[in-house]
Amino acid sequence: MQGDLLLVLSTGSDRQSSTSLLEIELDKLSIFEMDPTVSTGPVDRSTNAPSILAVNGVFCGAAVLVMAARFYVRAVMLKTLGTDDWLILAATLCGVGVFTCFVGETHNGKGMHMKSIRPDESIRLSHWTYFHSIIVTVGISLVKLSVAFFLLRLAPGKAHKIFLYCVIGK
Repeated sequence: MQGDLLLVLSTGSDRQSSTSLLEIELDKLSIFEMDPTVSTGPVDRSTNAPSILAVNGVFCGAAVLVMAARFYVRAVMLKTLGTDDWLILAATLCGVGVFTCFVGETHNGKGMHMKSIRPDESIRLSHWTYFHSIIVTVGISLVKLSVAFFLLRLAPGKAHKIFLYCVIGK
């Protein structure tokens, strides 16, 4: 019969051992019939990309403004730029890089339902997501280091400074 499927299950380590056969008869073998969630109709390509970019853009812009104000106060008014300031500047640049990744991701399917993303978009989305994850990891690490170096400025004693240097070096 056309469309029959024969499934052989082996119940032993030796080929000559007993085997049990299970025959499964399928009239039509189709992924669409086996998976009821897959529709064969038109694909919904609507996207939440504008909302994603608006929220991330506002937070990225706010972070850049706060960082610019901090850098201005420390560099121009106080004339005391420290390691923590340079690290937080690098972290802010990572934040801008993350926003750039969000832009690339939304152009390649982020914000759409998974079933409506074409295979070529999925590959490009995966590339953007890969770089996104690296930039986020580096940025968060830089923020943590910046906080540790800031605390070094405020550390009251030698024991606190040793502790912070150990945390930074870990």
